[in-house]
Amino acid sequence: MKTPHLIQRCKFTDIKIDKMNTGTVAETLSRDYMGHIEYEFNTVQESYSRIMKKLGDIRVIKTEFNDVTGRHLYFIGTEEDFNEYKQYIPKIISGDIELKEKIDLSQLHKPDEWHLKQSERYGFKVLYNLYNVGWDLENDVILAYTPTKYAKAILEAFNNDREIEDTKLVV
Repeated sequence: MKTPHLIQRCKFTDIKIDKMNTGTVAETLSRDYMGHIEYEFNTVQESYSRIMKKLGDIRVIKTEFNDVTGRHLYFIGTEEDFNEYKQYIPKIISGDIELKEKIDLSQLHKPDEWHLKQSERYGFKVLYNLYNVGWDLENDVILAYTPTKYAKAILEAFNNDREIEDTKLVV
């Protein structure tokens, strides 16, 4: 297990948040553009392929962390991955691990003053619009501050992809 460095920011597509009719991974998660590496070097597709190979062993694991709205942080990966990766989770949240790109998990755990003011003004809508899913492209695991059913929907989307012959993640 590598120290996390390249974590793809993701959030649920608007359609999936409203209806939760889980489709494919590409239909369920919207990925933020983070630069050329995940596209030019096929990093997203390679991680996706590795996840698909171990899909039968992947679980949705509730961690001890909550965001300011009370949502739990879920880990999506194998039990073995979780046991190795859990040491990094507090450091990702606190920002103590230098990531290639900043992710919003720290803002969800302990928002800065601007996000707090905006969230108070709009009833936490600002925090819900942040990229609340982090896909570690090097370790092939996913972190999500989300209600349980949404965390399970991520795993379900991968399983739906498995049902479709020769599925490739559209990047």
